[in-house]
Amino acid sequence: MNSTILNYAELRGDLSSLDYPWNDVDYLIFSSLSYLQLDHLPIEDPMPIQDLYQVYQRNNYQQTSNPVLQESLSLFKSMAESIRYQNILMTRYVSETNENLVKQFSATSYILPNQEIYVAYRGTDDSMIGWHEDFFLLYESEIPSHKQALDYINHIASLQYGQTLSQSLKNEYLGKTNFQRYTKHQDLKKNGYKLHIGGHSKGGHLAIYAAMMADPKIQDRIIGVYNYDGPGVHEDFATSDMYKRILPKIHSYMPEYSFFGMMLHHDEEYTVLKSNNTGMIQHNCFSWCVDRNTFIPGELSMQSLDFTIKVYSFLDKLSVEEKKVFVQTLFQLFDSLDILTFSELSHLSYKHVLAAVKQMTQLDSSVLILLIQVIHMLWNESKNSHISTYTEDNDKTI
Repeated sequence: MNSTILNYAELRGDLSSLDYPWNDVDYLIFSSLSYLQLDHLPIEDPMPIQDLYQVYQRNNYQQTSNPVLQESLSLFKSMAESIRYQNILMTRYVSETNENLVKQFSATSYILPNQEIYVAYRGTDDSMIGWHEDFFLLYESEIPSHKQALDYINHIASLQYGQTLSQSLKNEYLGKTNFQRYTKHQDLKKNGYKLHIGGHSKGGHLAIYAAMMADPKIQDRIIGVYNYDGPGVHEDFATSDMYKRILPKIHSYMPEYSFFGMMLHHDEEYTVLKSNNTGMIQHNCFSWCVDRNTFIPGELSMQSLDFTIKVYSFLDKLSVEEKKVFVQTLFQLFDSLDILTFSELSHLSYKHVLAAVKQMTQLDSSVLILLIQVIHMLWNESKNSHISTYTEDNDKTI
């Protein structure tokens, strides 16, 4: 098996960003860490990752059966113990799920040693509310999390630079000479932090939306927007000036089998990469293959293209109202099965799920067929995400 971000965090953890500059693999690591459930922990004010991990351990938050959260916790531990990551300041953690609004939103920010900020939007978590909101994208140009994503970046952009001149002059990450550090200090005081924005899955989509909708003065401070296998933008925004303004800064990545990363409109350059997983569960970014400081390139699979084309060819024939009914029907089915989280879907036999679908006799046959295909895709992903499909090898070299 190829090395992954977990191997990278361990084996590159002894190298500071002075010796080994931040790269797109590091930015995926920050995005992946955002899946941690950090509710009730003190992350309003900046706290070093190593200190936060100790608080996390003391509160016994590490107990979880969710595979992605387990991998995020392993990543958290490696980062807390490494020179590269342990002194990064985590701040402004927010998390909100609103059943009435059908909204699932979370974000975390990281103040890097060079005094740039990486804003990480969480992708869809295990809640069916989060998945339901994702499916809104099939027929809505804006979803409930969009506004909160924009409000969040506006808040982070308003933060005042926190270091004194004395601290800046001692910060070797701001420049090699005192004059360079002084100049950087003055720029930070006047113009604020430079920003990186990103996320995995829906988090990448929210990053693009927030960057696109931000004030031009904030857009000028954005160094890059990182979309890791997330949807693009709605067609309503595809020709807008605000999208074109941010487009050169967008960096998109997707595994060889991608569905979510091909949703909606994409104009940006993208990179296809290899995964240690197969099929739909390549969406799990902890399976993505890393070599030194970059991802191992791959090629988009025909199976991925065939499935995506099939779904979109069908949806293109539906009106907005018909798409809405389709999505409502899908999640009414999950309600009827008392499924509140995505992982609970894996606890049911497919025959049980299929029997519930067949009770929906009011559906047109073509709609019913697509509904079965989509449910089968989701059921498979839920089932497979709870099975270890690859083995981490800590002896790998990067």
